[in-house]
Amino acid sequence: MLASSIFTLALIAGSSAAPMAKRSYTGQATYFAPGMGACGWSASDSDYIVALNTAQYGNTGQASGYCGQTITITNTANGNSHTAKVQDACPSCDYGSLDMSPALFSALNNGNMGAGVFSISWTVGSGSSNSGSPSSSTYSSSSSTPSSSSSASSTSSSPQPKQTPYSAPIHEVSSVAPTGQPNTTFTTEPQWWATINPAYCNLSTPSNVTVAAVGPTQAYNGTNLSDACGKWIQIHNQETNKTAMAMVVEYVPGMGDNFLALADGYKALANMQGSMPNPISNVTWGFVETNSTTSSE
Repeated sequence: MLASSIFTLALIAGSSAAPMAKRSYTGQATYFAPGMGACGWSASDSDYIVALNTAQYGNTGQASGYCGQTITITNTANGNSHTAKVQDACPSCDYGSLDMSPALFSALNNGNMGAGVFSISWTVGSGSSNSGSPSSSTYSSSSSTPSSSSSASSTSSSPQPKQTPYSAPIHEVSSVAPTGQPNTTFTTEPQWWATINPAYCNLSTPSNVTVAAVGPTQAYNGTNLSDACGKWIQIHNQETNKTAMAMVVEYVPGMGDNFLALADGYKALANMQGSMPNPISNVTWGFVETNSTTSSE
């Protein structure tokens, strides 16, 4: 009996000592121009950081349990693997997907930035990664990792599709931008997103329309921000003296006032170095009011 009990205890001890497998996520990698992230600190193009999809990040108005955590990312096509820190949130990313700094995207994809997107798998924690990864000394302080890291590990691994909060029927929009000047303008540092999804506002936009994502403004606050869907905005970069028109196809209530994100429009306003736009410090933008949507019914 005693021997049986000892054997049973040994089995229990052995099973508790066995390492638990890391939870793996899959999705798509895109890249953006980092700045001040939702986690509360700034990063640059050369830092190995990611913006986590909001389905996993949570409330973008505060630091997530993922903030500051090291994740190991693998390009499933070529096998390249690197570690990075979670620094921001990506409202346009689907569950499991990551928006990356240009340096990280390039390292994982052998310098091919033109692809724009590739498939990835990733786990929380530092696994084996290529020795070419830059040091993450910027985030090495233990204080930068939130104490609520357990919330990240408890996230369900079942894919959760991003919900579309705008419930109106799908609309088709005109590709003809309005003329005139905004009645009210805002000044902000724009974000560069790899993709902005028109489906978020249930809009069907022609391929030649430049699109944008916005946060609360004096014109459209947090309670009526969905009304900005389909509105045209005029954006001016005083540094380059370039102006662009874009249509709002995504809104992000959790971002700060006057938040603005652009995809191709960012490149149109910036000075380019090869295929990469130089960072834009600020732009002046505002809504050019017009009835730009027509029902498809």
